[in-house]
Amino acid sequence: MVEKDGMVYLRVATTINFWNRVTIMGGDTGTANQVDEESSTQNEIVVLGTESGTGNVLEKLSSVRLGKPDERFTAVRFLDDVAYAVTFLQRDPFYTVDLSDPTNISILGKLDITGFSQYLHPIENGKILAVGQETDDRGTTIGMQISLFDASDPTELTLLDRLVLLNKENGWTSSGASWEPKAFRFFT
Repeated sequence: MVEKDGMVYLRVATTINFWNRVTIMGGDTGTANQVDEESSTQNEIVVLGTESGTGNVLEKLSSVRLGKPDERFTAVRFLDDVAYAVTFLQRDPFYTVDLSDPTNISILGKLDITGFSQYLHPIENGKILAVGQETDDRGTTIGMQISLFDASDPTELTLLDRLVLLNKENGWTSSGASWEPKAFRFFT
């Protein structure tokens, strides 16, 4: 929640799941074919607002949709007037969203890389440290990743470095920070 210019703004990131898949049975063989009429998900960052101190109902002021069909949010972080968001299905689009005008939010930048981030942490000089999973180009998880992004210019996101801890055979590599932010500590 942000208070600015006599208004209170609530910023929300949401993934809506739709059950719109249609199964068509094929003739005498009884084989099923799935047909997608549209995406099964919708990712959206929304800004709601009301006048400060009035206690009135929040109204939707602006929103922006992120992601490709069937992707879902895996991480979102709101910092000042910028939102950092990650969606995933097979690759990791990492987005920056301009929140400076609550009535007209927009996408500033996008970086498409393998894997997906599950926790985003701001560090010095406009850098973002991310913890998540690394994947191959098909979206299959192959290990845990820790990534360092340069977001000092939100219109030009850059992956500076990445450490990948590959899964062992019949094993899984992960971090508690992927689902519990208190599991993460960063010291300078």
